[in-house]
Amino acid sequence: MCTLPETHGCVCDTPPEASCRGSLLRLRGYMKLFRIDHTGLYVSDLDRSTAFFRDTIGLRYGGTGDDGQVFFHIGETMLALFTLPEGVTLEKHTLSLQHFAFAVDDVDAAYAELKAKGVPFDFPPTNLPDTGYLPHQRYTYFRDPDGAFIELVQRDQ
Repeated sequence: MCTLPETHGCVCDTPPEASCRGSLLRLRGYMKLFRIDHTGLYVSDLDRSTAFFRDTIGLRYGGTGDDGQVFFHIGETMLALFTLPEGVTLEKHTLSLQHFAFAVDDVDAAYAELKAKGVPFDFPPTNLPDTGYLPHQRYTYFRDPDGAFIELVQRDQ
């Protein structure tokens, strides 16, 4: 049985020769988790954010929900953009303490492409040390129109 740190001391049903970091994580006594299905992001201007993720980032538009939310497909998961509920305001930097990451096969090429489109980055692609929990990772951060951190990450396979 596997006892990786992300199991928080629980024993995983995955045999030790397999990896808990695969497509299915089952903690004994808990439900089966396959993947993150979608990430929801509240935005202050739905049209502006839709244009950013569709036209600048290049995400594949999936449709508009009954309540006006916009969905994009990324591999086997989705990004959902939501408008703020009536009476709720988005305080500056409210979302900037959170982040989500897009996996890319070449972070330097993705960085150059988005930089050419005028996307400002917090720092150029950087290597993490080759030790620790996520070795052999190259990454960078930029922000969406509301200031939320978005990471581009390239991992050695």
